[in-house]
Amino acid sequence: MRKGKRSIRRTILVELLRHLKSEYDFELTPDAVRELLYANTGIDALLSFRSDSRLDDLHGALLRLQSGKFGICIACRQAIAWKLMKDDVTKRVCPSCEAHFNHRWVETDVRLALSVQKSSIPQER
Repeated sequence: MRKGKRSIRRTILVELLRHLKSEYDFELTPDAVRELLYANTGIDALLSFRSDSRLDDLHGALLRLQSGKFGICIACRQAIAWKLMKDDVTKRVCPSCEAHFNHRWVETDVRLALSVQKSSIPQER
C-alpha cells in the first residue's frame, strides 16, 4: 500500500467525522478535530456515546490500521488495492474473495428456496 499510515488514518477519521455530522448532527470543535487527527487519543471516548454499523466499521478500520492489518483481505491475506480502499476504507475482503463469497451465498439461497418450494407443494397420495 503506497499511502502512509498517517494519511490513511486521516482519511478514515474524516469519513468518521462526516458520518457523525450527517447522522447525528454532531460536530467537534476545530481543536478537538486537530487532537483526533494528530494524536492517538479520544477515539474511544468520541464513539462511546454513539453506535451504529458505519461507526463500528470505521472504528474497526482504525484498529486494523493500528495493528497493521488495514488493506489486507481477511480471507486470503492478500493486499487489497488502494483504489478500492480509497473508495471504502472499511473494506475487509478483496474483490476475488468477495466474488467467491457472493457466489456461495447465491448457491445457498437457491438451495434454501428449492427446499422451501418443495415443502410447500402438496404431496400426491
